[in-house]
Amino acid sequence: MAHTIQFPTPLWYQTPVIKSLEDSKSKYVTFLASRRIGKSLIAKCMAVKWCLEAPRTNVGFIVPTGSLAQIFIREIVDNLQGSGAIVASNSVQKVITFANGSLLYFHSAEAWGRGAGNYKYLIFDECAFLDNETYNTIFQPWCLEAKKVYFCSTPCGVGGVFYDMYHKGKTGDKRYISYECTLEDSGLYDELTINEIKETTPARIFEQEYNCKFLAGGISCFQ
Repeated sequence: MAHTIQFPTPLWYQTPVIKSLEDSKSKYVTFLASRRIGKSLIAKCMAVKWCLEAPRTNVGFIVPTGSLAQIFIREIVDNLQGSGAIVASNSVQKVITFANGSLLYFHSAEAWGRGAGNYKYLIFDECAFLDNETYNTIFQPWCLEAKKVYFCSTPCGVGGVFYDMYHKGKTGDKRYISYECTLEDSGLYDELTINEIKETTPARIFEQEYNCKFLAGGISCFQ
């Protein structure tokens, strides 16, 4: 018996990001986003969508830590429970197997694995914490073979993979496209809530985490 999987309705600032991930215009899509506005939700939904669209599709999902990979695996499996879309998952090997033969592999930047290789799609979540050496040595060859690559994060300092990809998307090079959305621009929170966050958050942290500013000597929430 076939099941219908309902994805969340995109918010106004998520819609253009998703459209760019679905079309064939730009290979590298970057989303510079505030905390708490759903940038990782786009990543998880697109990973599942890509796996379901065509059989035997390999999708790679890179996150900063192994524990975050396990959290994402659990969330995806729980949300698709009873749909018949998933036939197996392994939080140690960090892979989800779909009924159509597609594989969703998770990798942590702190302890990456080789996975399936030949990924059709790649996602780099919280990639402001991915250093150039790791990206250039391990992940860039995967990107060259991929059809679409999605980079999403809040900022963490000036320079690095995410900083470079975001600015490439502003140069007019059609291979790259970049989007941004601050907490205030998202419209998810009222003025009182935003002011409360401002009053209780150090100015530099607010500028980086909620106003999406690339600051010299960024503040990292990951080791």
